[in-house]
Amino acid sequence: MINKDQVPHVGEVNVSEGEHGVVTCAHPDAALAGLNMLRQGGNAIDALVAMSWALTVLEPTMSGLLGVNTVLIKAADSPSVRWLDGVGDCPENLTPGALNQGRDAKHAGIDALPPTLVSANAKLLAEHGTVSLRESIEPAYMFARQGVVLSDVARYWFEISEEQVNGSIPNLYRSALANPGVPFRQTEMADALEEIAINGTNPFTEGRYANAVIAALEATGGVVTPNDLRRASPSWRDCVSVSIGDAEIFAPGWPNCSYETLATIATVMAHRANPIVGSPEYWHIFIEASKLAAQNRMHDWPRDPSPMAIENLLTSEQIQECADTIVADHPQEHDISWVVHTDGGHTSHLAAADSHGNVACATQTLGGLFGCNVWAEGLPINGLGAYVYAADERAPASLQPTPAKPTASILQMLMCMRDGNFSFTMGSPGGFAIPPTVAQATLAVLMGNADLASAVGAPRLTPINGGGVVTESRMAREVIASLRRQHQCQDVGPWSWLVGSLHSVSTNSSGGLQAVADPRRGGHAAGT
Repeated sequence: MINKDQVPHVGEVNVSEGEHGVVTCAHPDAALAGLNMLRQGGNAIDALVAMSWALTVLEPTMSGLLGVNTVLIKAADSPSVRWLDGVGDCPENLTPGALNQGRDAKHAGIDALPPTLVSANAKLLAEHGTVSLRESIEPAYMFARQGVVLSDVARYWFEISEEQVNGSIPNLYRSALANPGVPFRQTEMADALEEIAINGTNPFTEGRYANAVIAALEATGGVVTPNDLRRASPSWRDCVSVSIGDAEIFAPGWPNCSYETLATIATVMAHRANPIVGSPEYWHIFIEASKLAAQNRMHDWPRDPSPMAIENLLTSEQIQECADTIVADHPQEHDISWVVHTDGGHTSHLAAADSHGNVACATQTLGGLFGCNVWAEGLPINGLGAYVYAADERAPASLQPTPAKPTASILQMLMCMRDGNFSFTMGSPGGFAIPPTVAQATLAVLMGNADLASAVGAPRLTPINGGGVVTESRMAREVIASLRRQHQCQDVGPWSWLVGSLHSVSTNSSGGLQAVADPRRGGHAAGT
């Protein structure tokens, strides 16, 4: 029987150090693809892109060539942290009315957004990489063409996917489940990767695969047009940041919703109670700060703000005002009922760093297991709209589709600098669990002085609708007792992917590099 809260055989936090470079992601073979890029003289961006391609083969429920991503980088030749918005724009014909009508009719394709992952990876390599597109794709191509044996974690997600879509996943994946131990070959995926290696991004913007996407979505109620695909160009945008002591934390700015993560961190640290990290009082303040940040993000988020407008929401005065509304031992009503999905979310986070000073982290997704379960040339099309858009006309403006305007992404992550030098990244899969997950680990480091491995492995919780929280059973007894008194508390076992699955790269105390991977989704870290 499938445990829907926990992947099989959860182990310990995976930690690796390296003199020349480190990588971390959700699959050991994908991590090896990135590590080999570093060993062959490539940089962290090369490694990140190689892992990204590999995950589309090794973790096809979460990642795909017809998916999207968001990337944070710190290039060795620049003092700035930048982010690449690979989520793109809302389809030009996706009005609130069209979305509502499509969902009412249960049209699977209505939640598809223009896929951008292929273009984003190509842009990263062209501007910051050192290897060719073909070289970065080669490991993924070999995994797809020659086949790999499904890991226990991959099998788990295949089984969950089949159950969610009532057995309607393609025969290829059903056959892989029925034949454990047999190499799983993905011929159509290999063909698509080879097409990118030969012809670049063009087949996905106006060629063979673009045409297949349009045809598949037209048949399933989607509204993505050929013009949407041609316009789906990833863009470099400005980060937002908050300063806390000697640390400056950078995160993607608008239209990404990283305000929620940054506001949670800053509000907890600004609270006048100054609680001990891990105490019952701390967890109460954290839950309230997290829900308040989510509410503010959904209800007060400007439709088309500048980075400065967002930073104005993160001033010390604004944060202190939020912190002062949180009363000890008194849960308050926060309207987060418009969160579109309340399950764990199905994304994948990856990160890499090298000794030259290049650092990159990314979150990529199909927006659900196998996306919207619509397929083009054997590739799953993303269903990200199900996670970012509410059809109800009463929903806050920030959650309603705005045709041909940037999509407000939930793919949040951060990069911490200390005294102007890179310190660590923090990111996680998990949909709406991402902000509290990333915030908890970051607070453990900055406020609790924990090392990264301890911060990643510590028991966690995630606030959910209705005033409750899902909580790992490894929490201290007094904490669980307090949570049950103050909040509706749902036990999800000792290690659950419902509270996210963190990945981090950092500099260590000796000046080397370290990668940390969360065991909650079978994460793997490697260094050289």
